[in-house]
Amino acid sequence: ASLSQGGVQTRVELDPHSKRFSMQLVWDESSPNVSAQKSLPPSPTLLSSTSAQPIQSPEAASSPSTNASGLREYTLEEIAKHNKENDCWVIINGQVIDATSFLKDHPGGKKPILIYAGRDASAEFNMLHKPDVIEKYAPKTIIGVVKGGEAAIAAAKPAHAESAPQHASSHQVSHVSAEGVVARAKPPSTTPSNVQSWNSGGTANVLPEERSKSTFNLEKMINYLDGGEQVTKRKRWIRSPLKDVNVEDKYFWHSPAEYMKQHVRHFIKVHEAWWDDYIPTRSDVQLMSESAALQGSLMNHYGLFLPTIATHGNVEQVMHWASRAIKMQIIGSYAQTELGHGSNVRGLQTTAVYDKSTEEFVLNTPTLQSMKWWPGTLGKIATHAVVYAQLIINGKEYGVHAFMLQLRDENHTPLSGIELGDLGPKLGDHANDTGYMRLKDVRIPRDYLLSKYQSVTPEGEYVVTEAKKKNSKLHYTTMIYTRGSMIKTAGNYLARAVTIATRYSCVRRQGFINSKDADSYKSEERKIIDYQVQRYRIFRQMALAYAIRFTGDWMKKQFNEMEGGQEKIGTNEERLVNIDALPDIAATSAGLKDCLLSLPHRVLKTAENVVEETDTFCHLELLQLQLIMFGKQPPREIGLF
Repeated sequence: ASLSQGGVQTRVELDPHSKRFSMQLVWDESSPNVSAQKSLPPSPTLLSSTSAQPIQSPEAASSPSTNASGLREYTLEEIAKHNKENDCWVIINGQVIDATSFLKDHPGGKKPILIYAGRDASAEFNMLHKPDVIEKYAPKTIIGVVKGGEAAIAAAKPAHAESAPQHASSHQVSHVSAEGVVARAKPPSTTPSNVQSWNSGGTANVLPEERSKSTFNLEKMINYLDGGEQVTKRKRWIRSPLKDVNVEDKYFWHSPAEYMKQHVRHFIKVHEAWWDDYIPTRSDVQLMSESAALQGSLMNHYGLFLPTIATHGNVEQVMHWASRAIKMQIIGSYAQTELGHGSNVRGLQTTAVYDKSTEEFVLNTPTLQSMKWWPGTLGKIATHAVVYAQLIINGKEYGVHAFMLQLRDENHTPLSGIELGDLGPKLGDHANDTGYMRLKDVRIPRDYLLSKYQSVTPEGEYVVTEAKKKNSKLHYTTMIYTRGSMIKTAGNYLARAVTIATRYSCVRRQGFINSKDADSYKSEERKIIDYQVQRYRIFRQMALAYAIRFTGDWMKKQFNEMEGGQEKIGTNEERLVNIDALPDIAATSAGLKDCLLSLPHRVLKTAENVVEETDTFCHLELLQLQLIMFGKQPPREIGLF
């Protein structure tokens, strides 16, 4: 507000967000009534004006200034003070946001915002929101900008970051400035050579010489392991988009947000050229998983969500959802596991009650244990989910069924009645946003029940197909196939680790060949692969890797025979031609999966450098705790027979 009187204009400004009050006096020097006022010292509480330079108190001197656009400028130190629930500021793309009053209205709850209270939340925000979402939906929360802009934020990040160690390696060298800011220089140049020098370890000839000792045809061995020459050709075609991809920087990513951002960017870049002309088979998806340079959240989309639609949806549902999922127009999660129930699928507590007055199912997770817990892609990325819930019609239970559910709107905001969140950092698999979901009176149309083997009429009649009558456990097929796939996945991770350990053992030397005659420190040393105990350690794990690979291939063959040899995703052809084999396949896949639980730990004893290749699989297995579950409960008790 402003008031003019006697040539003096008084301006009063009150900012309810920052709770700051300011007043300005502006006078016209030509006015005859201002001379006496000019001789008086200005009030120390007044802000400076364009025509007067008042003396400021220390408090006024530290108050925020304004930039050219009129927005207030705040220092990082000032912003950091507002770090409580009743006084919460965050930085988003250089803007200062007062989120205090918005916390209760945030669709994802207040916790994701409070984590960044007083700090920069740009990286997390940009992964989930469009750039203009704040200006469009909450413009009043923008109270200013960071003084110094993006440069000030970047310079201060090491000081505000979590205490993650800054590692130096042979790939990147770190230098610490006087201010404590870590800057990585370019890696030193190397020159392959058979002779040691400043830029060479003198080992260029070692691996070629070792490979030349092979007594078998390498290409034939590859074809045999792949399952034939044509499979090898297809595998190489699937891997071709990765030919020039280099993601070695992943070893320097210290935040799950960075892992996920890079994974999504990489995944879309690799796949988008094929969306219009290529429909993968199940074997293709398996080969993609084996070849992935950056595994993460979107692997669940192709490996779990899409096959479930193809296996359990009717013709119309597959045409509507699978075609969009293949092109990533929707991104899906497989929401089966709950906080209180994992292997005991029959005991899931999420409910889907049919309301025939509206021809809708009403989804609820009525208890804490019934919330969906641990599904990948759910925390941040998924737009849809296949939700496993107990079907209830007129008070009668019909068992667990799969339902399609849209999770987020076009602005990626959770829909009404849906609470979503990320479970936070994990031991491995950092690019997978494993999350939780709670549902409260969420309504979906009747035809959102995946209805290949059963359906519900508008009047509430439950209708099943002949296949379902023969085996009521058909909804377990996606889970069983996933467990079977984990067997071969374990073999692949073990094979990667053994390969690293073998190559390292060939290149690394330790101990003189002839210690008695070693007069000089330059005397020839022995390769550690030549030590019998080292060969035993490595070859034992190598043999195990082969055994697991072959077992995984056998499991895949059993599943394909049950499906009649049909692998194509996105079609609705009849699949389960040998339903009687389902119980045996379920029990075998579950038992083998648990048998492989401890394998990654054994590999760690082989060489220290294999940890990065095994932590992901190790982490997935440990958190399942399947060994304990199946040790106490026979398969019949958990509803597989």
